[in-house]
Amino acid sequence: MTDIRESLVAEIDEHKLVSLILDVLSKFQSNSLIVQPGDDAAVLQGLAKPTITSDILIEDVHFKRIWSSPADIGTRAAAANLADLIAMGAEPKALTVSLGIPEKTAVGYILDLTEAIAAEAQLIGAQVVGGDVTKSEKLVVSITAVGDCENRTPILRSGARVGDKVGLIGRLGFAQAGLQLMQSGKYAPLDLILAHQRPRVDYSTGKSAWQSSNAMIDVSDGLLLDLGHIAKTSNVRISLSSNLLQNLITSDLKVAGKELGVEPIEFVLSGGDDHAFVVSGMKLPSGAVEIGSVASGAGVWLDNEPADLLGYRHFNG
Repeated sequence: MTDIRESLVAEIDEHKLVSLILDVLSKFQSNSLIVQPGDDAAVLQGLAKPTITSDILIEDVHFKRIWSSPADIGTRAAAANLADLIAMGAEPKALTVSLGIPEKTAVGYILDLTEAIAAEAQLIGAQVVGGDVTKSEKLVVSITAVGDCENRTPILRSGARVGDKVGLIGRLGFAQAGLQLMQSGKYAPLDLILAHQRPRVDYSTGKSAWQSSNAMIDVSDGLLLDLGHIAKTSNVRISLSSNLLQNLITSDLKVAGKELGVEPIEFVLSGGDDHAFVVSGMKLPSGAVEIGSVASGAGVWLDNEPADLLGYRHFNG
């Protein structure tokens, strides 16, 4: 008898696939739901300030299956949403997952992807509570995540104040360097490849920044571009120091720079998808690395000169 995991999704009906997915999710259930997955809708309880975000990953736009396992893709999709909630000062609670699935995808592939999403959510006390599946030409993973700011004021991009220090929680440039090295076919340190495939988000240090941060953002599109959002909405200038940024450049980034013929600091300034957190506040939390300050003015500056807002723009690369 053929293991159903080896069957193609086109060979079983939608209800059977959903049933198999629910079996996977049952290993991650908690008591925070009034209604568990499997009904027409999930019912959450006790949310004081519901906070909602969504993110989508599309095959050959955001990832390639030849470079990423289903667990990699699931982890990355969940992390993108969970990091957004942390950046808002919200405790992640629940995720819904909608999948567009090519017909020739193995059932086991989808189950592994779903399990990875649930496992990443469980790391921070959240769970998958529902979703949908449909047929598509490319693999699509769309997640909506719900969090709760509880008794806290949401941390906004518009909260930066003159005199704040600017700090980084996590690492930058690793995912971008890994991606570019794989695209070029050049030697790539394993840590850089893994950073692109499956980001490691420092959720706990991100949460520790809530009390002292005036502004916070998940760096998904690149440091300069995302800091530009804070500068614009806060009506301030963010001044970065290349000397301080040098502290973020590791030996692996130096290797990547040499292989690709670019300065390693370019990865730090423009690379996205590491899901590090940038915070601004009068006092930086333990674990944050100071990279600059907030001053009067506008825009993002590097060493007293306006910086080009390099980064990932979804409609022009």
